[in-house]
Amino acid sequence: MSTTATPMRKTVSTNAAEQTRKGSGPVIVAVGREDVHHLLTAGNALATRLGTSVRVISVVPPILVSGMSGAPIYVPAAEAEMDVRDSIAHMVEREVTRVAGQAPGTSWEVVDGDAAAVLTERASSLRASMLLMGLGRHRAVEQLLAAETTLRVMRHCSAPVLAVNADFDGAPKRAVVATDFSARSALAAQAAIPLLAEGATLHLVHVWQPSGSRAPSIVAAEKRYADSLAERFARLRSVLTVPSGVTVTTSAIEGNVVERVLDFAETTDADLLVAGRQGLSFLTRLMVGSVTTALVRGARCPVLIIPEPSYPAA
Repeated sequence: MSTTATPMRKTVSTNAAEQTRKGSGPVIVAVGREDVHHLLTAGNALATRLGTSVRVISVVPPILVSGMSGAPIYVPAAEAEMDVRDSIAHMVEREVTRVAGQAPGTSWEVVDGDAAAVLTERASSLRASMLLMGLGRHRAVEQLLAAETTLRVMRHCSAPVLAVNADFDGAPKRAVVATDFSARSALAAQAAIPLLAEGATLHLVHVWQPSGSRAPSIVAAEKRYADSLAERFARLRSVLTVPSGVTVTTSAIEGNVVERVLDFAETTDADLLVAGRQGLSFLTRLMVGSVTTALVRGARCPVLIIPEPSYPAA
């Protein structure tokens, strides 16, 4: 059953509304009850780099009860739940004021609804430049729920989604981009560049797995592919706009894609892992792409997932 999200409170600056009309959408910062100050600080840093505003959104799940058919249904919040939402609204307002002060272009709202659905809709309607989400850092169950909510957002979100941990400072110094040399992964690499700190390193990593076949034709084909990788990296590098202070490295690795990318990120002490969302089909969206899903679940550093490019962009 679908629900309509209703903002409980909302303060919107003129600057934020004007930027949205111009198509330069805000950085949306999705906050819960934890790490609010940290997420807002990181969100402000990202918005500054992207030259846009910040919209803070806290989504409070509605009450669920079992209907006669056994399926859960949503019901209006009781007085106790309204008190909870009111306290969250005050907390968000306090933290926004604490972090942003009187800075223009900052807005916030507390919304009832399903977190993934609300955030996806807001990202689309506001033409968000980026959606920043945190991952639970305490109990394992909370971490699992946070990761699954993030993956649900990534399935349909029209904006890049950045999932961060408590160590993220808003200016990555070592970013790893998983690339298959497609337009999708090229745009993913380009999207990460404005976020990088001065003097950062951007690692372009391609992982492929040889078949292990001894058939001469397959062996020859795989050798041709391996020999072509240097040219493919050069072509990818040529389409990226990289500031003079950023170093770009390229690595071709054989093995399981997820395992090798995660190993590379850990070995290089990466503070950002970047990948393009896979495919437009319903089935692929349902799975978010098996590689993307596994990267989000297995990464120890923040993960940035870029949606598929439009046909003209590709």
